[in-house]
Amino acid sequence: MRPKIDGSTRDRRENREPLVDLNFKVPREFRRRFRLLAADADIRNVELLKQAVESYERSQKRKTVATRRQRLAYPPPALH
Repeated sequence: MRPKIDGSTRDRRENREPLVDLNFKVPREFRRRFRLLAADADIRNVELLKQAVESYERSQKRKTVATRRQRLAYPPPALH
C-alpha cells in the first residue's frame, strides 16, 4: 500500500473540482512514459497532467488559467 503524501482522501475529495473527460489519443510509448512518470512520483495521472500544463504555462508566460476560464465561460455561438 502506498503512503498518502498529500492529505487524507476526504480532504482531496472536498477540494477537488468535478472531473470531465479529456479525450485524445497519444502514441503508445508516450502513454507508457506518462504512466511510469506518474507511478514513480506516486501521483495520479491527472495530477501529473495538471502539473505538466502548469509548468508549460509558466515556461511560456501564458495567460493564467483563470483568464482562460473567463474567456471559455462565454457559450459558443449556436450552430444551425
